[in-house]
Amino acid sequence: MKFIDLTHKIKNKMSVYPGTPIPEILDIAVMEKEGYREKSLSITGHTGTHIDAPAHMSYNGKSIDEIELSFFSGHAVVFALDKKNLVQLHNKVKKLLDNDPDIKFLLFYTGWSDLWCKKEYYKNYPVIPEDLAKMIVASSVNGIGIDAPSIDESNSIDYPIHHLFFINNKIIIENMNNLKKLIDRKFQLCCFPLNINRGDGSPVRAVAFL
Repeated sequence: MKFIDLTHKIKNKMSVYPGTPIPEILDIAVMEKEGYREKSLSITGHTGTHIDAPAHMSYNGKSIDEIELSFFSGHAVVFALDKKNLVQLHNKVKKLLDNDPDIKFLLFYTGWSDLWCKKEYYKNYPVIPEDLAKMIVASSVNGIGIDAPSIDESNSIDYPIHHLFFINNKIIIENMNNLKKLIDRKFQLCCFPLNINRGDGSPVRAVAFL
């Protein structure tokens, strides 16, 4: 079995979504003094590759700890998001959903992960069109993922696509990595979050099993 890591590494002082506290990773014990190593982590639930739970933007939405563990694992397929050929993408996704009820995650490769940790990463990134989002939430999938900071546009103030998924009890995985290796391939995805009490989101180690 082959494993592909679909996450970005969390680093001290790394760039984050505008307005989010910057992660701090500090050594609180070192080999030279204490004889062992230990770090303290100061991060938000939406640092790095992470899951948005419905509670993130919905008053009555489920939190991370209220979602069944089985919801964070299942068959997935990666699609290339190309704004020049959205009709073809829409048709491909529809065909998959109509013919493969086992699919639980639709992941979208945009290439934006190449800009990770650069200022440009959080500006004008690509998002899925609203009509495609509506088709996905009407299906039996558990959620979607993307290799960009958000599924809503960078200038959005009401986050309509987020709300669309949360109202339909779907989860969202943002800031994914290495999706290019899996375009048009079916595989098993595991993306288990930390068991945070009333968590609205959590960093996740998303992994593809081939």
